[in-house]
Amino acid sequence: MTTDDRSHVAPLAPDELEAKLDALGTELRRRRMSANLTLDYIAQRSGLTPNYIGTIELGKRDPSVSSLIKIAHAFNCEVSDLFGSEGTPVCPRCGSPFDPQGACIKRSEGCQGGWGEAPRQRLSPEATEIARLYLKLPQKQQAGLMGFLRSLAGDDDPRSISR
Repeated sequence: MTTDDRSHVAPLAPDELEAKLDALGTELRRRRMSANLTLDYIAQRSGLTPNYIGTIELGKRDPSVSSLIKIAHAFNCEVSDLFGSEGTPVCPRCGSPFDPQGACIKRSEGCQGGWGEAPRQRLSPEATEIARLYLKLPQKQQAGLMGFLRSLAGDDDPRSISR
């Protein structure tokens, strides 16, 4: 955008700002809930208080750039990711985000997941939820579910995983 282009941009209306703060809060909460993380956990990783993060999630607070950087660090993502639902790199074992070194952020709680177990890709929120629920099932039910999903998708490729 050139300087001339900026002269044609109208100021952001208060209701537009409120809508963007609501969307930010919704995305933070979606990310936190899809990874089964508590406000306390994100607060500990970000150095912010659970109350502060909760008010951001509710769209009642206009966070500073430094707070957004800290929250993005807690989720192991970029600040820009907090404004969209690109997905978060997740642990295949528990569905939690990875730290910058590629280990599950819940490793202190016993999870041993890491990049070596999954491709380096960002999963959609729906895929993250499916993986989290799948991993809670007993192995026999996992096999049955995979067979069902393969039949629905018409996938009879012998290279499919978990065969």
